[in-house]
Amino acid sequence: MIHNINLVPWRERHHREQLRRLILSLCLVTALGIFISCELTYYLTSQVAIQQLRVLKLNERIQWLEQRKKQVHALRQDIDTIKSNISHLARLDAKRSYPLIIMHTLAELIPEDVYFNHISLSGVRVDVQGVATSAKGINTFLTNLSESSQTHSVLMSELRSYQQDAQLGYQLFSLQFSLVEDAYD
Repeated sequence: MIHNINLVPWRERHHREQLRRLILSLCLVTALGIFISCELTYYLTSQVAIQQLRVLKLNERIQWLEQRKKQVHALRQDIDTIKSNISHLARLDAKRSYPLIIMHTLAELIPEDVYFNHISLSGVRVDVQGVATSAKGINTFLTNLSESSQTHSVLMSELRSYQQDAQLGYQLFSLQFSLVEDAYD
């Protein structure tokens, strides 16, 4: 006995079933691909936005630091100006006591027969004009100035007899000397 089986309908059904599964698989893969690409696009867009925000914040920070740098530079210039003013004031303060120092120094060095008419101060340079009752008094005064540790560069610029009382022996003199700066600082 021979059975006659027709497999064509079964093959066609099986072929349609495979085709349906293939189309369904393709649709699922396509949908999954679209979903993944959308998620990837969203993720990359959010990362770009985060990076742009970071760049914006970094630029703001750079601008703030530049402003601070300019402020610090201006502040340093102000500090340098103040320091130079302070040093200038310190030099002036050191020199303001020179007249007192001159008077003290001259009081120690002047003999009893020498008198001053005029004393002028220019920096550390001192000009003295006066009268002495004898040449010996002027000589003693010059020696005292030359030997003093507080003075240097003693120079007699003028010495003459006093005209009105030539018989009394009065001598007019004019001399210059310099103060030693380190001795008073």
